[in-house]
Amino acid sequence: MSQDHEAHRAPSPAQALRHAWRLFTLRPWSTLSVALALLTSLFAVCCGLGIVAAPWFMCELFALQISSGTGRNTTRSAAWLWAGLVQLLAVMVLCSLAFLTLLALGPDVVLGSAGSKPRVLESMGLLLGAGGLALSLVVHFEHAPSILIDRGGTLRYALLESARLVAETGVVRSWLTSTAAHGLQLAPAVLATVLAVSQGTLSSTVLWGVVALPFMALCLALGQGMIVSSYLALRDDVPEPYKDTRIGGRGALAWLSLLSLVAAGPLAVSSALIRPAPIEQGTLPADAEPILHAQP
Repeated sequence: MSQDHEAHRAPSPAQALRHAWRLFTLRPWSTLSVALALLTSLFAVCCGLGIVAAPWFMCELFALQISSGTGRNTTRSAAWLWAGLVQLLAVMVLCSLAFLTLLALGPDVVLGSAGSKPRVLESMGLLLGAGGLALSLVVHFEHAPSILIDRGGTLRYALLESARLVAETGVVRSWLTSTAAHGLQLAPAVLATVLAVSQGTLSSTVLWGVVALPFMALCLALGQGMIVSSYLALRDDVPEPYKDTRIGGRGALAWLSLLSLVAAGPLAVSSALIRPAPIEQGTLPADAEPILHAQP
């Protein structure tokens, strides 16, 4: 690839979504099967069981969609381990943000009451604001897993090439597409939570989740497909590993450190909130509503 070669422009969210739908129609049942497996492993992350499975199924979904777009089989290699590491950090960030959002809702909210509606809006605002900020910090790493799965090579090579691609093809467009892709993946879960909040109790969230499961799998496949489509649109601008002199080594540690710090933020907040807060002693006001009736 020549040094003065001009990279293509990053696709818009609408363009990425249309291409993701075409990728899905090529292998719908295989894509849905892998998406359901990924979804199940994501639910198991809270129990510690999906920490390893979720990144691997993400790599499998990426490989399936890349092979659909390129028309050739994707070979598994040792580079998948690095791709899984990047995916693991992404899963930890998103799961931590989702946990903080549910924690903001609170297990003691009387759902369907007028007092809970502002709390729902605040929680959704927390998810959107924190998620958008996190994605803005890691948007330069968006193509690293796809590069590792498709091209192979080292983590340094994938991180620097991903950062170069995003910088040359449009950071804002890449961020918009990434935000839309992740928003599409979270939309069914958020909708199920909002319906549970407005129609019943938090315990009914499980029922809403089961009903939304097929839609969650479809949106997960399309959302990941948007990220893959963004990479496929720029794939010709990615050189083969070890064949480009622009790939240096001193910046890789800084990029990886930034990625680790972004992942550590929500995890640190979640860990701090696990410890129960002390309850201060005091008396209820005279006009307070009764919270417990003791009867013989």
